[in-house]
Amino acid sequence: MIGIKFRFLAGRYHATAWDHQVNEGTVEWPPSPWRLARAMVSAHWWLPEGERPAARRAILALCEVLPRYALPPASLGHTRHYMPTAPKTSKVFDAFAAVGSGPDHEDAALTVGWPGVTLDEEAHAGFRALLPHLGYLGRAESWVLAEEATPKRSELPIGPAEGSAAGTLERMAPPTRAQYAAWLEAFLEESADAKDRTKRKKAAPGDLWALLHVDTGDLFEARWSGPPGVRSVYYEMGNSAFSVQRRQVMAPVSDRPTLARFALRAAVLPPLEHALSVGERARVALMSRGRDAEGSTLAVFHGRGEDGSPLQGSQHAWFLPVDEDQDGYLDHLLVYSREGFDTDAQAALHQLHQLWGRDGHDLHTVLISLGQPQDYGTDVARLAPGRSPALGTARVWESRTPFLLFRHPKQRGGGWVDTPEDQVRLACEQLGLPAPVEIERVAQLPPLKRKSQPTPWYRFYRERKQGGGSRGSDKTYGFRLTFAEPITGPLALGYGAHFGLGQFTALE
Repeated sequence: MIGIKFRFLAGRYHATAWDHQVNEGTVEWPPSPWRLARAMVSAHWWLPEGERPAARRAILALCEVLPRYALPPASLGHTRHYMPTAPKTSKVFDAFAAVGSGPDHEDAALTVGWPGVTLDEEAHAGFRALLPHLGYLGRAESWVLAEEATPKRSELPIGPAEGSAAGTLERMAPPTRAQYAAWLEAFLEESADAKDRTKRKKAAPGDLWALLHVDTGDLFEARWSGPPGVRSVYYEMGNSAFSVQRRQVMAPVSDRPTLARFALRAAVLPPLEHALSVGERARVALMSRGRDAEGSTLAVFHGRGEDGSPLQGSQHAWFLPVDEDQDGYLDHLLVYSREGFDTDAQAALHQLHQLWGRDGHDLHTVLISLGQPQDYGTDVARLAPGRSPALGTARVWESRTPFLLFRHPKQRGGGWVDTPEDQVRLACEQLGLPAPVEIERVAQLPPLKRKSQPTPWYRFYRERKQGGGSRGSDKTYGFRLTFAEPITGPLALGYGAHFGLGQFTALE
């Protein structure tokens, strides 16, 4: 079998597929057969003129067969930077494949083989001669060292699939010479009969070799949406082309971060009344990103154990949108877990960049800190950048989102049980907190910086779109709680407390 081993000298591979824009953040991995053929065509021009015909015959012979691949460990990465373009700078999202798992990228080798291809001695010599001139693959910064390889078929597990299906990747491949000749004949007949002048003006390369040389700018000028005559092929990839496994360096639970703090950005920030909606969107987004080695959703985000039963004792994460500057609009998201976030959960938190729009604009999220709540707390009297009154340490706490009952109050023995105050005490007990020594009702949310009037509690979103949870009546309450000793937030009680309802802020 004829093959090439590509070693990625910098441990990075930059390449964007034909039908994608560079800022989409996609990487064409593994490289398409079309890209491989074009790279060899480019390299062959560095050969002395007398050696080019033999290399050309080798390249055309390889186009007759779809290659197979053996992939090194790889994972997605990206950089973000500004380009000094006129009249103003433009932000570039540069995605790449980080290839190889070792610090020196010793295993950063991609092997490609073309099964069943045999070359005569002259063509084989031309093939060998062009390999040293393959200095990069994809973009120019993807430096490679290309060497001839003779792999066995069993050593190349990634091969063509019958068609599109789950676990396959679509790639662009050059046609065979016979396929292109048939396509060109049909195209010329159609063009001759076309009434549309734009179709008649289109020109197609005269043969496969000319097609492999075609300039992208010329294609666009001739109104081609893609290289003429190329074919789409599918490769069976299994779960993912990026199969590197994260090293599990498990810190003791006590050393894990228990809090992730995100800044929220949007054209229009959502009002505090939308806290429940934003909290639910955050949970859905992190569930989609938080997966273990077997592909299962992490329990810390899903809230259920391996047997499907709900986690007890608030072991799962809380998703708390907060208004840290007290102006009436949500500006941060706190994701809190009393058990802490392991390496898988931390990786998911780092991948959260956006909450898709519902009940308003899309929200962009920026992870600004991972740590412990006490590292970021303050109270409303001492607001400061980087500090949150939802994470303060205080004796007195006051509602910022409404408290909803999780049981129905009822009369027993001539008196009421499960009153709102009873349920506040029970909720504190379930969190392992002491019962408040004083509970005062607050009729509505006090005026805030950008909201000069009080906000009635009933104006808040109060019903979850997904999931259920124990719930009493739809009536809303607000409280001021006083504890005998200071406690540290976050403090959220009642129905929907893990998604933004029932939140309290530190007063003093």
